[in-house]
Amino acid sequence: MEDKPKETEVMGHPGIVGIELDEGHISRSTPEHTHSPSKKPLSLESRQELKQFVEKWRLFIDDPSLLDQPMRMVAEFFREVAIEEGLIGE
Repeated sequence: MEDKPKETEVMGHPGIVGIELDEGHISRSTPEHTHSPSKKPLSLESRQELKQFVEKWRLFIDDPSLLDQPMRMVAEFFREVAIEEGLIGE
């Protein structure tokens, strides 16, 4: 059986760069990580990092209820981002 990654590993992953978690709210803190027609899209490198992050943490991204807060919010946020970027389906 494959070992699940530890919840604390997520905060050190390059795919989480630009993410701020404050008082129960998660947001993208840099224009590169903001999805909006007026903002610059993710660079190829950032998109690849996000893809690798989603692959590694897919279990939790698909079912955030497996996590405690605030990690559940992080997983929910990455689920939304992965859907926006077309990396996973709804």
